Amino acid sequence: MLPASPKAPTTAPTAAPTAAPRTLPARLHRAAVGRADLLRLMVHLGDGGDTLLAQLTGFGVKVRLDADAGPPQPLPATPPATPPATAAQALGLPVLRARQFAMVDAVRPASDLPARPNPLDEPGPLDESPIRADHSRPLPPPQPLSTPRRIATLVRQVFRRAMPSRQLDVARWMAQVAQGQPPQRLPLRALPSWASGGALCIAESADLVPLLDDVERLIAATRRAAADRVPVLWRDQAGQWWSRRPGPEGQPKGWRPVTPARVAGFSRLLLVGTSLPAPHAAAPAWSHPQALQAARPGQRLVLMSPGLPVGPGWPASTRQVRWDHGARLRLQRLHARAQAEPAPDCSDLLACLAMAVRVGPPLLRAVCQLLRLPALAETTVWAHPDVDSCLLGLQVRPDRLAQHREHARSHITHQQRRAVARLVRAHNARLSPLIQDEEAALAADLAGHAAGAPPDAWMLRARTLAQRPGSAGAQDSARYVRRLASRAAGLHWSAMPGLAEAWLLAEQTQVRAGAPLPPGMPPQAVANVMGRGPGPAAPGVVWQLVQQGDRLRLQVAQPTLHQSAVATLGPLAWGQGVLVGHASAQQWLPLHATGVNLLRLDGPGPWTLHAGAQAITVSEVARPRGVHDWGRDRLGLYATTPPLGRLQTRFDAAADTPLDPEHPLVPLLQAERLASPVHRVNTASWRFGVDLRAGVFAELALGTRLGPLTQRFRWIPAGDFSMGSPADEPGHFGHEGPCHRVRLTEGFWLADTACTQALWMAVMGGRNPSHFSGEAQRPVERVSWDDVQTFLQALQPRLPPGSQAVLPTEAEWEYACRAGTATPFNGPAPITRAVVNFDASVPSPLAERGEKSKATVPVKSLPPNAWGLYEMHGNVWEWC
Repeated sequence: MLPASPKAPTTAPTAAPTAAPRTLPARLHRAAVGRADLLRLMVHLGDGGDTLLAQLTGFGVKVRLDADAGPPQPLPATPPATPPATAAQALGLPVLRARQFAMVDAVRPASDLPARPNPLDEPGPLDESPIRADHSRPLPPPQPLSTPRRIATLVRQVFRRAMPSRQLDVARWMAQVAQGQPPQRLPLRALPSWASGGALCIAESADLVPLLDDVERLIAATRRAAADRVPVLWRDQAGQWWSRRPGPEGQPKGWRPVTPARVAGFSRLLLVGTSLPAPHAAAPAWSHPQALQAARPGQRLVLMSPGLPVGPGWPASTRQVRWDHGARLRLQRLHARAQAEPAPDCSDLLACLAMAVRVGPPLLRAVCQLLRLPALAETTVWAHPDVDSCLLGLQVRPDRLAQHREHARSHITHQQRRAVARLVRAHNARLSPLIQDEEAALAADLAGHAAGAPPDAWMLRARTLAQRPGSAGAQDSARYVRRLASRAAGLHWSAMPGLAEAWLLAEQTQVRAGAPLPPGMPPQAVANVMGRGPGPAAPGVVWQLVQQGDRLRLQVAQPTLHQSAVATLGPLAWGQGVLVGHASAQQWLPLHATGVNLLRLDGPGPWTLHAGAQAITVSEVARPRGVHDWGRDRLGLYATTPPLGRLQTRFDAAADTPLDPEHPLVPLLQAERLASPVHRVNTASWRFGVDLRAGVFAELALGTRLGPLTQRFRWIPAGDFSMGSPADEPGHFGHEGPCHRVRLTEGFWLADTACTQALWMAVMGGRNPSHFSGEAQRPVERVSWDDVQTFLQALQPRLPPGSQAVLPTEAEWEYACRAGTATPFNGPAPITRAVVNFDASVPSPLAERGEKSKATVPVKSLPPNAWGLYEMHGNVWEWC
């Protein structure tokens, strides 16, 4: 009959045949771990843990007889058997489970291919002359923030004021006479003149460097406009004030120190800087170290900065000037409630700057104007944590280059990237040709802008390093590539052929001593450099990659050693060495006659090994689900199935062929693998297999009038689970609780489907008792519990010796149905007719409304659970 609810009750019966092992082979009672694992557990458990240690590992406790200790004491009674994993986890110890590693990929060249010549030994011209920059190349004209005319206008507004002169004010005198008010004193004209007591103050800071050229232009324009009547004061980052006044014939005398009291004596100050916070409201002294030391009452201040300063705290007479690209220099009042201007987003700017090796202030300004960013972006990016800056320029930090270059690919348009590449090439034309070659490679990769050095420029330098290492050109190239390695990030090695060989030649001594290689180093370049002039390969010598505990070792194959090889390598020259790579780290190790310890197997991998022209990838392989024994012996990687009575089969991984790390026992491009031996029991035959879906299975085959019939069984491992339905679960029934913990101490075989009508008739003979007949793969129904007992008795002669056909208990059925989940169903809810055959017309909070099911569906019509069991929900009620 069909279920009345879409949710199968937790006490649902099942009619699936099962075969439970009753006895275990004697050899399965041997110790489960080795001595190294035993010592490891003894350290964790400490004193007094011998008894528990014996239970966990399968060893026995041997009491040591001491002459003064008396007779040995009897051991305490052995508690009930507990799964080792549960006991270890209860003590906070790691679960003892062997980790196996295998070859998952291999590249081996054909033996008939000729050896590739080493490009470093090819004859030809060399570049032995010193590498120097061409300082005669023209550079783009500078782009100042403000023109001299606008600066002169601002200087006149700040430092000039109307003062009485000796000229008669004729218009004012005539107006007074016309009104009949003859003046007692002749009125004089008030003419603008340079007031004494004014000074131009420059507040130096770390982020002022991009504006230093503009500051120099401001000083020069102020001196010209004021005819050297306005002194220039400079405050360094240490807090010291300096003054510069012109000498004879306009020549500067240089800077001399002045006291803060002298600065406070000026009545008008034009304060220029990048960060100009307000002075403290309760004190006349400015608290910020980049501001002035003191301000007296009545002092007029004008703040000139790329970003507008904060208003509160400054005197009411303070004015401010926004200094930006091409903006008019206007005097503005400070607003009492003005907020600090937020720093602009520099992500796009940093992405563009990552296309250059060195960025000077002119190039920075050109890129900012290209992106239409304010001058505040220049000062912000100069002090950004992702850049390293100095007086000459800035560069993006090597550890952040990859991120910003990826941002340039995804967020900066191709047209903008090409424009940035042209700016970089124009502004850095006088730098070293080595820098220009690197920037040309960046432009070709990020912007498709082909310009710069010929493609074989670095290979020429690498040949020079290899054949003439003492020449001036070789030394210049070596010094540069040592600095370049920190920012290579894989791009330069492929975009600049020969660069990797040059770096390896420059750092050859350190690499042979075991120093790590930069990320992305091409293996062929390592072979070209580290394999130059190796000794001949030993004839008949077979090299093997073996796993020794938690280490991987490359050694000569020794038939007397009973250990299997992870991979077998071809002939290798003694001087070649092995390139070992994991994640972003690489290391070259020399190959000795006795072999070499390659790496520690820390983590799942993968690790890539390059030996000569061979490339081997090693990774941890997953333990196949349902296997009983899993390990490695002299024949290779193996796994044994759980016993089905007295039947048991061993699977071996393919020797010296790449394995699937998730399914090592199943050959690549196959869905399953069947064991070769077929065990015949009366009229039935049994065989074991493993598939990609749920691991190990046992398969029963029966011959019928309609052809062969098969029924698969899945191994359900021992474990514990929460049985029943929580009271607050939607759709909860009273008979489904209370929720309680159940532990199954033994695994069991369970059919992956309900008993089909074909299997019932093949075992029982006679007519089909099912109502929904007509298709033999539908589950059998309308059978009683007594009918099922008769079926199991008829099935028993077809089972392997030592096994028995029984129904699973209620706990075993629910444990297998849940398949490790704790949700109402072993799949996502709400359920639909696409995953469960049920009456969807009945309202339920756990199911979508739909049509009523009118018949059963054939087994394996709907998706299985995680353990490979089909239609555990819906379709038919099942006996337990």
